[in-house]
Amino acid sequence: MNKKHNKQLLQQAIKLQDTNEAQAIQIYKQLIAEDPEWSVPYYNLGLLYKYRGDWIKSLKYNELATKFDPSDQPAWWNMGIAATALQRWRDARTAWKGFGIPIEIDDEQININIGHTPIRLKHGEVIWAKRICPARAQLDNIPTDKGDYRYKDVILHDGAPNGIRNHNGHEFPVFDELQLLQKSDYKTYAIGAKAFAKDSIDQLSKLCDDADCGFENWTETLRMVCQKCSQGIPHEHHEHVVPKWEEVETYQLAIATQARGTLDEIVGKWVNKTGSEVLWVK
Repeated sequence: MNKKHNKQLLQQAIKLQDTNEAQAIQIYKQLIAEDPEWSVPYYNLGLLYKYRGDWIKSLKYNELATKFDPSDQPAWWNMGIAATALQRWRDARTAWKGFGIPIEIDDEQININIGHTPIRLKHGEVIWAKRICPARAQLDNIPTDKGDYRYKDVILHDGAPNGIRNHNGHEFPVFDELQLLQKSDYKTYAIGAKAFAKDSIDQLSKLCDDADCGFENWTETLRMVCQKCSQGIPHEHHEHVVPKWEEVETYQLAIATQARGTLDEIVGKWVNKTGSEVLWVK
């Protein structure tokens, strides 16, 4: 076994991953055959298969990487992602514990509140979500119609931050979606409306909250940023100015409900209570 030669082969495989993935895999497997206790080729294979979405192989190779290098925290984390995608909760719990997260080892699904974070969906939209385990998050905001996503969808996300968002003076890492795990039964309705009182939109938000429905004031919350800022920290040229209510001719709103009848009831109450005018619903 020539360690210097193997390290050169490793660098060759890393360079090949973007241009000739099949050859890179072949080299990693060759390195494993020559040095079965070297953790790095296992980790690189696990990472490669993670981005392929091949969770069985990603779990296998990340688990082997941790076997030969228990200090390899990225391997533990990627093992946890793969096990979560496969709903192999004992393996996921083992991985998170190996990473350093205090958690019981059993077969129960992991449902804990880790707080809120922005998630970048595959089409590029960044949505705030509630993290319900280290690798899963449930969408808190209502996505636009640019992708096949809904309020309360459960997303499998990566563990490597890819950008920053500021909220109330605090910085939050943006995590990229890896896979849509569970679709919710909420449907999104886009609404155009005129609001004739300053607190009209707040009242609609409360009606939605009381009915356990999602609400989004897209006029205020939608923000377009360039890719460079989306994957970094949005700068001054993307400063988001929230318009005053009297300056808005037509509000762009979104309501997520499980039944159209619930939407009609909420909108009817809102119109009667505030005198607002609904121009269209789609």
